[in-house]
Amino acid sequence: MLLPAFLILGCQQSKLVEETQPEAQPEQEKPVLSFADSLYQKAISLSENGEFDKAMALFRRLEEWSLEQQNWPTYAEAHLQQSFIYNLNKQPDSSLILANEVVKIGNQHLTPQDSIFAKVYFHKAEIFLRLGQRDSSIHYYELAKPINELAGFWESQTFANIGLAVNHFYEGDYAKMKTDLNNAFSVAKVNLPPEHITFPIIFQLQGVLYDILGDYDQAILVTNRALEINLAKEKKVENDSFAIATNYNNLGAFYYSRGDYDQAIDYYERSKALREQLGDPVETAFSISNLALAFAAKGLQEKSLKLLGISDQVFSEVISTRGLDIRANTYNFIARNALANGNAGQALSYAQKALSLLADNAINRFASLQHIGNAYLQLGKYGLALDTLQLATASFSAIYGVNHPGLADRYRMIAEVYNEIGQHDMALQYCQKALKLLDETLDETNIYVNPDPGAGKGHLLELIQILPTK
Repeated sequence: MLLPAFLILGCQQSKLVEETQPEAQPEQEKPVLSFADSLYQKAISLSENGEFDKAMALFRRLEEWSLEQQNWPTYAEAHLQQSFIYNLNKQPDSSLILANEVVKIGNQHLTPQDSIFAKVYFHKAEIFLRLGQRDSSIHYYELAKPINELAGFWESQTFANIGLAVNHFYEGDYAKMKTDLNNAFSVAKVNLPPEHITFPIIFQLQGVLYDILGDYDQAILVTNRALEINLAKEKKVENDSFAIATNYNNLGAFYYSRGDYDQAIDYYERSKALREQLGDPVETAFSISNLALAFAAKGLQEKSLKLLGISDQVFSEVISTRGLDIRANTYNFIARNALANGNAGQALSYAQKALSLLADNAINRFASLQHIGNAYLQLGKYGLALDTLQLATASFSAIYGVNHPGLADRYRMIAEVYNEIGQHDMALQYCQKALKLLDETLDETNIYVNPDPGAGKGHLLELIQILPTK
């Protein structure tokens, strides 16, 4: 997937320090509160340097002091910072326990509009996002937003909208994702400096959205805006090479989606080189796998398989569904190219490999079954072709719904099999289903891009014309 959500949003964690320091108190209490402020700053510094055990010890001291003083804002803050540290150490359960304690303290001792609620709700939303609990994540981002606005936490408000966009991306609700990103941009444009980190993140996610909607030129345009900002930051010694590598990778993906495989290979190569410099073997392996996918799309199977072998050395050590997904896609492209070249045996072999890698992945399952069915059709094994293509059709409708115009292509392929085995009534029935679906849906959507040269009303009408009449 193009979107490593926890990495995109993870930068917010370090930014919260600016918005979580204890508020200034009346001048007469300064001698006492300077101790708390000093303790807080030392703990924050230790946490930023990765000395989490020492930081936790200081936050616990601050917690004890604030409880004795009944300073509830600081008491809640000490709990919240410990929750942050647990989350950084990949202990979400412990993090959530402390976060819930913060909410309890706030409900008992603070007003509902207190800024601590914005911080803890945002924090809980991020944890649930990483855990894949979308409904809970969305709920807490929405709770944080009005309090962010009251407190003037514009960075957190922007990230809350970004977090909502990520959740809606995974839910497939692209209309809401677009609204979320527009909201994030509106807040950032008015309240944050133009070089702020949120702008390239927003542009990057807009690129992902445009890619999904089939507007590859716009995806490339906005991702280049993100790249320009990140390159400018790097020149100012604010090294953001990871983000730049991600931009290169996404540009490669968008050119790949557009069918411009040479450009895709160029950007994947740039991403690979930068990730090698960063010393990140897993991300480098992803770039190599993407290159393999692009070479497979060009029909260069031998080069593609060689690159897959290199990336597999890393993926064999690090179990990665994302890595398997790229391999499965590559095998499916090799199968597709083999079908185009009339090599049904090779197509069947690679499509079956793809299916065996990720049989539970709905999109991979559909693509693999589609190629297997077409391979059987080329081999003249019509019974197996029909069974497999019907499974592929069921997989497609489960993913995209029964009203997606792409379902018409599946009906057309089934019709062709029925025609081959002489069941012309069934062939006509599926052709008519396909035409009806296109009439009802195709004029209402502009997001469907069909890569199949046999798709569309013209080919359906040609097939109907050659069917014997009673």
